[in-house]
Amino acid sequence: MRLAWVVHNPSAGRLPSSSLVRRAAAVFRSQGWSVELHTARQREHLKDLIRRSIEASADALIVAGGDGSVGLAASVLRGSRTALG
Repeated sequence: MRLAWVVHNPSAGRLPSSSLVRRAAAVFRSQGWSVELHTARQREHLKDLIRRSIEASADALIVAGGDGSVGLAASVLRGSRTALG
């Protein structure tokens, strides 16, 4: 089974996004993926979650956040086998 980590930064954006994040996880699950949902409390916590997704051999890391969250994820994931979404 493929594994996706969905990491949510609730402080990014102008609208509440928690329900959208849960819906995205449900779509992955409906396609046979195992999904881990995580909420990042601050930048260092986000970095830790990204590293943990690599250690867990996640096939994909889905970042629900702003440009800073996505950029951080891209730099930490560089060289790993985990895809960024």
